[in-house]
Amino acid sequence: MMLSALFSTSALAQVSSPSINNSSADIPFGAGAPNASPSVDIPFTGVVQTTCTFDTPDPGRLVPVGTPIAEVLSSLASGGLPGQVNLKCNADTQLIVNEPTQVGGPSVVLSLAEAFVDSNVGNTTSNSTPLAIPAGVDIPLQVDMRVTAEDTRLGFPPGTYTYKVTLTVAP
Repeated sequence: MMLSALFSTSALAQVSSPSINNSSADIPFGAGAPNASPSVDIPFTGVVQTTCTFDTPDPGRLVPVGTPIAEVLSSLASGGLPGQVNLKCNADTQLIVNEPTQVGGPSVVLSLAEAFVDSNVGNTTSNSTPLAIPAGVDIPLQVDMRVTAEDTRLGFPPGTYTYKVTLTVAP
């Protein structure tokens, strides 16, 4: 955009500088012009995205339930430990809890896989509605899980089992 000026002299006719941008207007200023100073507004735009951060999680511990056949692996049983992680968001969001998925150990067909989240703003499960997370609050999350073998005659064979529970934040 270009600002043009009008000048007036006794010997010359008024001369206007040509405008490069057809949408610009000539703004008179200087001697004999009304009290106007050229000005323009420069627009700025910025976007703040919804962001959430999870601290580094503390892993949980599963223990077998059932003797002599371990029919269940659970962090809720005696000797088990919940996983823990802190969450903080800059906007109100929803926390979605997925069912546990196996990432290591002997393969076992499950009849049930559940995850549970407890926090200072409420609780939810992998089979429930998402948990409302308020903006600007540091939320400690305690995550428990349990899985049940479909074949209770065989249960979980000896081995080291690894599962994960995925927590997802959605606007």
